[in-house]
Amino acid sequence: MALKVLMLRARLNARNADMTALQQTRETLRQRSAELESDINEAATEEELNVCDQAVSDLDTQITENDAAIDTLQAEIDDITRQIAELEAAQERGNDQADPAPAAENERRNDPMPYNATADRRWFGLSYEERDRIMQRDDVKNFAAQLRAMRGQTRAVTNADLGIPTVLLGLLENNFERYSKLVSHITVHTVKGTGRLNIAGTVPEAFWVEATAAVSELTLSFTNLELDGAKVCGYAAIPNATLEDDDDLRLITTVMEMIFKAMGLAFDKAVIFGTGTNMPVGFVTRLAAATQPAWWGTKQGTFTDLSATHVLKLNLLAKVGAEFFQPLLAALGVADPAYSDGKPVWVMNRKTHIDLLTRCLAFDMNAALLAGMNNTMPVIGGEIIEEECMSDYNIAGGYSSLMIGLHRTGAKVSYSDLPMFIQDQTVFKGTDRWDAKPARGEGFVVVSYNNVNPVTTATFAGVTPPSGT
Repeated sequence: MALKVLMLRARLNARNADMTALQQTRETLRQRSAELESDINEAATEEELNVCDQAVSDLDTQITENDAAIDTLQAEIDDITRQIAELEAAQERGNDQADPAPAAENERRNDPMPYNATADRRWFGLSYEERDRIMQRDDVKNFAAQLRAMRGQTRAVTNADLGIPTVLLGLLENNFERYSKLVSHITVHTVKGTGRLNIAGTVPEAFWVEATAAVSELTLSFTNLELDGAKVCGYAAIPNATLEDDDDLRLITTVMEMIFKAMGLAFDKAVIFGTGTNMPVGFVTRLAAATQPAWWGTKQGTFTDLSATHVLKLNLLAKVGAEFFQPLLAALGVADPAYSDGKPVWVMNRKTHIDLLTRCLAFDMNAALLAGMNNTMPVIGGEIIEEECMSDYNIAGGYSSLMIGLHRTGAKVSYSDLPMFIQDQTVFKGTDRWDAKPARGEGFVVVSYNNVNPVTTATFAGVTPPSGT
């Protein structure tokens, strides 16, 4: 046991040395940030501002990478420190032969999401005790056994599906927002079964009438959306060693993480740019439609052309201060909050977000506007969400509660080891069924401020783009 402690202390010293280097890098980046702030204040021309813009983007990337490395390393240091403390405590009890830590602590040490005492990380939002109870369930054990048994059974795609246990499906639904940034902002209906459904999108205001008037005198016209449930899917190649050697916890975590990531990325892009063909209808797609499209439902109400009023091109890249912000915010204000929850959400890529931050700083030397912004759109409010599928200097969004989503339960996993046979890996594919449509296009807007028409389409994996896009 003494040798184990000695080895752990050697590793701890090495990790601490790495941490010192990362902390020094962080301090250097902070100094660079202060220098860059001075450069921005002194910039007098558009060319100088563009140089500062690129420098801010590069610096932000470096800071993000440094912070992530520090967090990862700190988790390792915490884990090693805890192991040393446990071993030394066991040694003091004179129990050199016994396992120095309870079984639950051993499992935490080998957890695919290492325990961090400061961050209190948990397994898909559950405590370790809750996780342990789930892993002891027969259906979860059988699921892990079937996953492992798939390895090497066949050399062809078999379409052999594994239904995910209901208890894990609940985790999938509850944690979907960890990887989808938009699902928590839209209105989602969860249903079972197949077939199309009509779901109420917007309901107009009721009438005031005499107390004795008949209810039949009220005429309410519901706007219904026809939603189906297209399949969203993604795959990950898992080394066969993972299937052979890893315990059930690590194996299931690997597969669940794969499902979350694949579906979350695809869902967010579809909420913005979805074509309506085997996927949701994105709110930008709705705005760009100049004529009634094929996905417009028969009970969806009268189609209105919003392509001229809600798809806006501004020439503001060379503007500064109020000359930049006033027309931009006025354009975003086109989004109409009627029938929504009144909470706007704005999506843009990171470069655009940093550009807005830089312009806020340049506009307000006291940084009051910048401090009020962070991840909130200045003045008009609304959360800013970074989505890399957005083009530079494009901002889209509005009242996201008007985006109606449909989730059909029943995620599945299928496999094949044919594509990655030489690499000794097995491919696992996760699938689920989602659909979504904007109930009222007037609640959204897309704006570009670089004098180029806003981008209203995106390329989806496995989908051939229509001609002319």
